[in-house]
Formats: sequence, C-alpha cells, structure tokens
Amino acid sequence: MGEAVVGGLITPDRYVIARTGELLERQLGRKDVAIVANEHGGTTELAINDPARVQEACLGEQALVRLAELGAACEHLFGAGQDIEWAEACGKLSLLQCRPVTSGGRP
Repeated sequence: MGEAVVGGLITPDRYVIARTGELLERQLGRKDVAIVANEHGGTTELAINDPARVQEACLGEQALVRLAELGAACEHLFGAGQDIEWAEACGKLSLLQCRPVTSGGRP
C-alpha cells in the first residue's frame, strides 16, 4: 500500500530505469513502518524492527523490467510525459491510472 509513502512515514526506494529496462540507478529508502490491511476492513501501522528488511529493495530486477515496459506502452498509446500509477501483487504488475503530467514532471 502506498499509504505510508503518501503519509510521509517512510522514504521510498528511488529507481532510474533506461527505456531498454536497464537499471541505471537504485537508491534504497528507509522503510521502517508498514501499513497493512487488517481483517476488520481498516489498516494497521506496524513497526519494522528487522534492519535487513528496513533497507531491502521493494522491487526486483524482473519487476523493474516489467515496469519499464509498462511505461513504454503508456507512452506509445498516450504520448510522452505520462504520470502512471501501478501496483504489484502476487507477482503481477497492474496499471491503475495513466494521465498526462500536469506539473513538476519531465516529459
């Protein structure tokens, strides 16, 4: 869930990926809090106490290649300068939303 990122609770990982899918840069963020769905329909904030997990990369090489492919497909269909929202669950990458960048972005 992106709630921890949006709420400013964690520093997310940052990746720079070439159009070819090649990983150019990876900067791992500090992720010491997780927000997880609970059985009652809400969410619960959990502290991550395992130092290895706090610094663990959220996306592997295959996911990054698939994400670059998704970005290229969106650009092909809708033009340059797209702001995309996506999610990965159970090994499947899904496009949630795609719209033109309206401010602060680079095409």
